Amino acid sequence: MPQAGTESRVIWRHPRGRFDVIETCGTSLLCTPYCIREAVFTPERDERGQINETVNNKIFNSGTNKSWDSPKPIKAHREYKPITAQEGVMIMDMYREGWPVSKIAQAVHRDRTKVSEYITMQQ
Repeated sequence: MPQAGTESRVIWRHPRGRFDVIETCGTSLLCTPYCIREAVFTPERDERGQINETVNNKIFNSGTNKSWDSPKPIKAHREYKPITAQEGVMIMDMYREGWPVSKIAQAVHRDRTKVSEYITMQQ
């Protein structure tokens, strides 16, 4: 709650609008002067566009907001492309030459477990 005699001003603004540094100066209840600087997150002016939904600034500006639950992590969903015949020939040729499975997977841009499963199925 702002007290009588407090004054807030923006003393620095991020060039791309990510946050502002606000300085609040005033007099406390015991008549002592104070000055507080805080960084305030400003997603509505962020030019990067990484935040799409409207965000309640109270979440970012106060460390004591207990009503906010942390977001649940979103699992990345990957579509598995089956190994093609051409890739299969390359994998088996490299395996016969003595390449380690991790290097084969790196060469064909596939997951190591999928390459090892393919080799096991072909033997």
